Amino acid sequence: KTWEIRNTGSCPWGRGYWLVFVSNDQMGAESRVVVPETAPGDTAQVSVTLTAPAAAGEYRSDWQMQVNDDRRFGSSFYTVVVVEG
Repeated sequence: KTWEIRNTGSCPWGRGYWLVFVSNDQMGAESRVVVPETAPGDTAQVSVTLTAPAAAGEYRSDWQMQVNDDRRFGSSFYTVVVVEG
């Protein structure tokens, strides 16, 4: 899954900025991924590799931005994977 995320703040994103898993189904993804350097007003492409479960159902994975001091910021966002049975 790839999200395009806009830096709407006044500080650039760089070293120490992460996209982190926060709730529901992690689906085998890393718990955090590096966010590329992104200036205020610019966008970044951030990807996580998800593996759909074998069992039929609807699976949701929630993520949020975090800075190196473990402080999350901004709204969380998610993706839904549907496995047909």
